[in-house]
Amino acid sequence: MTAGYPSVGRDMTCNEGNAMFEALTTAMAHSTAPMVLSDPRIADCPMVAVNKAFGDLTGYRSQELVGQNCRLLQGPKTDLTVRARIRSCLETGEGCIEWIVNYRRDGSVFYNLLFISPVCGLDGKLLYFFGNQLDITRGMPDWFVDVSFGRAHVVPRLEQEFHGVLREVVLATRVEALERIIAAAHRLAEISTSLAPGALDQLRVKSLQR
Repeated sequence: MTAGYPSVGRDMTCNEGNAMFEALTTAMAHSTAPMVLSDPRIADCPMVAVNKAFGDLTGYRSQELVGQNCRLLQGPKTDLTVRARIRSCLETGEGCIEWIVNYRRDGSVFYNLLFISPVCGLDGKLLYFFGNQLDITRGMPDWFVDVSFGRAHVVPRLEQEFHGVLREVVLATRVEALERIIAAAHRLAEISTSLAPGALDQLRVKSLQR
């Protein structure tokens, strides 16, 4: 496990925010995808955890990132419209998919396909934003042309599975089942990049109006 990440030792229903943090950071530590966790309950929504892959991508050490807002990665070539869309989504507790120009610690540019998912507790209250990054500097995936940028949401079925995967991380950690933790981390990465376009509340209103 990456240094500085806590182990999971509590039930998900006990002190849910802390237990979820431990489950998420445990999964992040075992993922090869660059991931970051931000806390909107703290002023300016700072990063509260990053994994090694995120540090490798950006060139920053974890202690340089934790406590900072993700704006740290923005610079002169970062599109102002994209920045505004991301900020608007975060302010309303929504997820988004964006293609954004970011900067590494050494000042070099990389093109970041960013997936941000709100992570809510079982009571529906927003706890964290979970960010998954895909470096597309050297080329874009075939499915890039089908991506809808802007507001996005996790469909209810996948949101339920997301919580189920976190519970699996808790259980697997208790018995030190590394393969199960890695499999769960892989599935979390898949879910976090399976966002559907549009705001969930808006889609619910439209469905009621039909």
